[in-house]
Amino acid sequence: MRVAPVIAVSLMVAAGARADGGIVRARQSDGAFTITVFTAGNRIVAGPVDVSVLVQDRADGAPILDGRVKLELASAEVAATHDAATNKLLYAALLDVPPGRSDVRVRVERGDDVASVDVPVWAGPATTRLARYWPHLLVPPIAILLFLLNQHLASARRGTRRSRSGLHRFAVATAGATFVLLFLGGLVTSTGSGLAVPDWPLSFGQVFPPMVGGVLFEHGHRLAATAVGCLTVVLALWTVVGEARASVRALGLLALLAVVLQGVLGGITVLYKLPLAVSVTHACLAQTFFCLTVTLALVTGPAWSAPRPRRSPAALAIIAGLTTGAVFGQLVLGALMRHMHAGLAIPDFPLAFGRLVPPLVTPHIAVHFAHRVGALVVVVAVGSTAAYVLRHTDDAWVRRPALLAPALVVVQVALGALTIWSRRAVPVATTHLVVGAALLATCLVLTLRATRVTLVQARTVEPLAVRRGALA
Repeated sequence: MRVAPVIAVSLMVAAGARADGGIVRARQSDGAFTITVFTAGNRIVAGPVDVSVLVQDRADGAPILDGRVKLELASAEVAATHDAATNKLLYAALLDVPPGRSDVRVRVERGDDVASVDVPVWAGPATTRLARYWPHLLVPPIAILLFLLNQHLASARRGTRRSRSGLHRFAVATAGATFVLLFLGGLVTSTGSGLAVPDWPLSFGQVFPPMVGGVLFEHGHRLAATAVGCLTVVLALWTVVGEARASVRALGLLALLAVVLQGVLGGITVLYKLPLAVSVTHACLAQTFFCLTVTLALVTGPAWSAPRPRRSPAALAIIAGLTTGAVFGQLVLGALMRHMHAGLAIPDFPLAFGRLVPPLVTPHIAVHFAHRVGALVVVVAVGSTAAYVLRHTDDAWVRRPALLAPALVVVQVALGALTIWSRRAVPVATTHLVVGAALLATCLVLTLRATRVTLVQARTVEPLAVRRGALA
């Protein structure tokens, strides 16, 4: 079953956006222009039809934003404008199309340059949107409900423990898929492909456009995001149906809300051409969603409910939590630096313009230098936390992430230096991003495990010492 086209069409129907791309009806070059004509929906029905037009310079492919576009059908003429389109790279209008075959002429004018494209249109009898789409819209919920019913019946037959084991494996798979999605999102930013596809939720009006150039990275990212969204829907519903703990059920629903918001932010990022605030929020919410999936993978595992050998110092969880907060703050600075294109604002390393403290004469230099200072804070925080854990607990369940975090910090600092020295080479810069995500997840796991062993009494029974002869 192809879920991506269903979700794309569902979003278009639900949003009701006017002329924001759709199905490509014609793409022709005439005079100085290349003209692409879209209509909303695969099948055209009689009545108002949502038509959008992308006009590009024939020589270099740059979008033409200052032209005049008219749609002509029989004796009617309608002006297509940017104001009628959600995607401001397009010209849009509603055109009243009669049943049967019609020929729509798209006329473009810009100064002395004039071009036109004739688009044949076949319109069927008018039907409601619900009548057109309801069979497709029913497929995903039916499939999900059947899957959950199967899991519920299996858990009833095999017991709660085996059911929770299945939920844990699925949560781990979702977290792993999210980590891959972070890497793909980093590739989009590193290659500058954020606007390689100018429309949303479809790509040039298609579900699978030609995967060339930046479209490969941007549309590949969208396909992966769709897959992660579907996994999250199943994970959230599985926790609601099969998980007895209310806190875990709430966590699953929170992950579902986060992935929906993330998808909306991704669309806004494209439609409004990468606004800084939205792009940074999109990046930070991605890290937050990754943390939610990691948390679900942890709390559904068998080790979370297993008895721990003994309690750990109360300060352990607090120190680990502060370190996790420091790492997240550093990732926020990194996202701001990436989307401000300030990665090479300070071109040397380890010094900054040959000095310890550079002249903070531009916002780009200030943000870049703040990111370097944040790196020092994270190094100290992670090193101190790891040392404290190793001194105060012998529980291997807690010690493992404490040992992994310093190793990731060393790798991350090396990648940061290589990013500068390689002039932001795409593989290095993207790996730098995902290793930062791995460090955040590791510190979060340490915090959660430390909290678990600190706040929950051990359920092991200590042997009772009895003096010799006392029971004689």
